[in-house]
Amino acid sequence: MAKRNPVSTKACPANCIGGDADNQRSLYSGQKECIPTEILEMAKSGLQYCKFCHAVWEDREGAKKLHGFLEDGMFYRHKMILG
Repeated sequence: MAKRNPVSTKACPANCIGGDADNQRSLYSGQKECIPTEILEMAKSGLQYCKFCHAVWEDREGAKKLHGFLEDGMFYRHKMILG
């Protein structure tokens, strides 16, 4: 029987099904080349990547900021819907 981490929490700000901390990592150098320079420059901490939903995000002092999604070498900006 496989062991599961009962304290695993969702780390991905996109709230995807597989967004636990085990599926998060830093961007590879080839992936960074796909991110717009203004996002790379304004990111105060290192950008994170969700292996499950391909979200690119950063953790700014406990507040997670979703920048967009990186799929097949293309970056798609996250558009906020204001209501």
